[in-house]
This record gives sequence, C-alpha cells and structure tokens, in this order.
Amino acid sequence: MRVSSSIHGAANGIMSFFFKAEWYSIVYIYHFFLIHLSVDGHLGCFHVLAIVNTAAVNMQVHVSFSRNILSRYMPKSGLAGSYGSSVYSF
Repeated sequence: MRVSSSIHGAANGIMSFFFKAEWYSIVYIYHFFLIHLSVDGHLGCFHVLAIVNTAAVNMQVHVSFSRNILSRYMPKSGLAGSYGSSVYSF
C-alpha cells in the first residue's frame, strides 16, 4: 500500500486545501487542523473528512473561517511576494 498526501493552503479569507491520496482500497482521510495564535490567545479549528473508493483521487476542499485569525498576524511581504496573500505548505 502506498499513500501520498499533500496539503497546500492560501490565506486570503478562504483556505483552499488540495489532497491527493493514492491507495488501492477504501481511503479514509480525517484531518483536524488547530490554529493557536500565542500572541493574544485566538484559537481557530476546523475538520475535514473524506471517504473515497478509487485508486487515485484529486479533491479540493474549501474551508471558510474568520479572516482576522490569520490576516492580523500575516507578514505584509508574505511568501508569495504580494500584500495579504501568503502561501503555506504543511
């Protein structure tokens, strides 16, 4: 059995995650993301659940949450080089 997964998110009001799973039977994916900002104790979390039954699946999950969780502490230059648009890889 071989499992390959990657998560990419862009923080600009809506988080977009890309999951790629390769498995030769039923794939059960459950992710619990917890964001804790230690500066003033803000906490954000969300769940992603997917059950698939194929050999290779590409799926894109959009998760919306309060924008001020990330935008208040986002560096202005960001990784993408533009204001307010940074790309994070986990």
